[in-house]
Amino acid sequence: MTRTSKQLLYGSFYLIIFAIIILFIYLRFFKSTPTCFDKIQNQTETDIDCGGVCGSCAIHQAKQPKVLDSLYLVGANNQLLVLAQMQNPNSLVSISKIPYRAILFDKNNQALGMFKSTANLYIGESRWVSFVGEVPDPAKISSLKIELDPAIFNDQKLEAPIIRIQNDKKIISGTDWGIEAEVLNPNPFLIKNITILSLMRDQTDLIKTASQTFISELKGFETQKILLKFPNFPNVKFEDLDFKNLNEYAVTVR
Repeated sequence: MTRTSKQLLYGSFYLIIFAIIILFIYLRFFKSTPTCFDKIQNQTETDIDCGGVCGSCAIHQAKQPKVLDSLYLVGANNQLLVLAQMQNPNSLVSISKIPYRAILFDKNNQALGMFKSTANLYIGESRWVSFVGEVPDPAKISSLKIELDPAIFNDQKLEAPIIRIQNDKKIISGTDWGIEAEVLNPNPFLIKNITILSLMRDQTDLIKTASQTFISELKGFETQKILLKFPNFPNVKFEDLDFKNLNEYAVTVR
């Protein structure tokens, strides 16, 4: 073997050793470990950063819920009723929990108060939610803002169970008024924790008042009677309301 051949052989050998050392150092100290947040499809992922060890792609790609509308109503004794219409824009995942805040502002955009609550939405569902609070001086309220925290999703594709409200009629006794109705569970299984919200509009289709009630459980094919008593709001007269269509209800099952 010639001297030149030996030099090429030895050089190639040392070059390979050097490359192995460099590769070891890179893999050991510089190459990042694959994660579920590196924006690369690796590991056992079926899509970028989801599937396999990274969990459901439906949840990873889910869109956050939206607030479609909101309003507040001021009743007697500084009682405040806050209503918000929320939407789950996803057709593959339901929402187990949406933490949200209702913030009230005066005409100078200064916060007067804040109320916190949570909601849940089934796949593709759009529904009104409500809660009651108190403020020291409701006359100062100028605007309302609903803020949503990141939702907790569920990829079991849960759909809202069917619940029917039937035979509803208005009940008026002096200055008190409300709606009497029957709640039917047409399913063969038990349904628990049912909240029924009734919205009452005036002749111009504006929401003027609301009331809600709670049913702890409803057995399969069972019917229960409910009475939704509406609070007395100073600027609302029941003769101005549209009692012809007593069918706007928002049903929540947790």
